[in-house]
Amino acid sequence: MPNCVKCGAEIAEGVKFCPKCGANLFPEEPANKEPAGEPAGPVDINKGKEYVNKFLDNQYMNYAGIAGLATGALCVTIGWIRYVNYFIWFFAIGGILLSVAGLLKAKKEKKAKGISIAGLIVSIVGLVLSMSTCICYLFVGSTLRRHGWYY
Repeated sequence: MPNCVKCGAEIAEGVKFCPKCGANLFPEEPANKEPAGEPAGPVDINKGKEYVNKFLDNQYMNYAGIAGLATGALCVTIGWIRYVNYFIWFFAIGGILLSVAGLLKAKKEKKAKGISIAGLIVSIVGLVLSMSTCICYLFVGSTLRRHGWYY
């Protein structure tokens, strides 16, 4: 029977650790013996271009959906401001169209469509918000002005 190299206890065959002291009987050598900080070999710059192109062609990149979401977020953010809401709903319609284009592209190319759905929802909310505040400013404001309660 072999003995432990650390404490000298007798060890049964096939055991990896000493039952008495817990020492590793078969220490593994590290796979990479190169010093840290030094490159393993020459660096290929074209590999970086491949990674960038792979990232841009990624299945999660849906630029029409991203543009629809950004446009819808703009409408929700500033769609309630007076005089801005008279024209911002054009952007909301553009966001809806971009999001629908993103959904169609995602369906055709079997890509992720979550960003397009989010853009569609946010753009519809922006459209409703801008149109409702526009109506409120026009009708409620004219009624208040007629009674002298509003400038």
